[in-house]
Amino acid sequence: MNSLVFDCELVSPLFLYGADQKNPELRAPSLKGNLRFWWRAVQAEKNISLLKAQEGKIFGGTGSKVDTGHNAGKTSQGQEGRSSFTIKIASEKINKQQESQLPHKPTNFKPTAIVNTLFKIECLYVRLPEEFSDIKLKALVELTSLLGGMGKRSRRGFGSFRILRCNGQKSELAELKQEDVLPQILKRLNILSDNKFALNKGVITLINNPSASYPFIETIALGKAYQNVDEILRKIGNSSHENNSKYTGYSAGKDRFASPEYVSLIKGGQGEVWPVITSLHLALKTGINFSHEKDTRKAFREAILS
Repeated sequence: MNSLVFDCELVSPLFLYGADQKNPELRAPSLKGNLRFWWRAVQAEKNISLLKAQEGKIFGGTGSKVDTGHNAGKTSQGQEGRSSFTIKIASEKINKQQESQLPHKPTNFKPTAIVNTLFKIECLYVRLPEEFSDIKLKALVELTSLLGGMGKRSRRGFGSFRILRCNGQKSELAELKQEDVLPQILKRLNILSDNKFALNKGVITLINNPSASYPFIETIALGKAYQNVDEILRKIGNSSHENNSKYTGYSAGKDRFASPEYVSLIKGGQGEVWPVITSLHLALKTGINFSHEKDTRKAFREAILS
């Protein structure tokens, strides 16, 4: 059995629950779902049949539909086959405290979150698919730590984490400087996508837009440094409130659209924290039209990055 073991630390409060919705926990299935989501988002693949086949070889199952991202982090029904690797996640000591999920608003509702916790992610495999080497698996876990968090409100900066070591060796992501953040993201994007992305004028962009009908990565931008996680979470919350529209995500009963603007937090070597915004392709369900709605995505990004 081969393994990749990542020593990690939480950067922002994590709201992740199992059957007990009042007791947060570190959950391997949720992380596995995030890895699947970001692998798919990186591919920017027009051929959906090919995308599904490759995804099935790596993560198990082909299913009858490609998840469009509205249920990212959840396993779709009807999937078959087995994953090429398994994940374990554990911590010697989990710290918990009450935290607000809407830090820009005064509220008495503060569910229990996991905070300031060190934990390990272990990826176990016997043999990976030919097109998905251990180098790509390592890059995927690292990219997920850079672009996305875990749990509720992960698209608004919560549940972010950073990798300190891999298999006992200090990670190059452990003590990042601002000028290194986007190049390190780009490096992993291109390992996973076979060089589909470029860095120009401080923004990572997809070189050729495939016009595919699912939320793949289009751009990634880095904001200024903050010395306080609470401060940037408040700013993200304010921008989300002030630029609220269907374009930035909504939930109305069973009708739900996950925001295509994914904000994560990256912690640097001196304790500073940067917001990173990954803009995904706007993939609307059949019959949904936002043409009469104001597109607030640009204003949302600018309020956080400036």
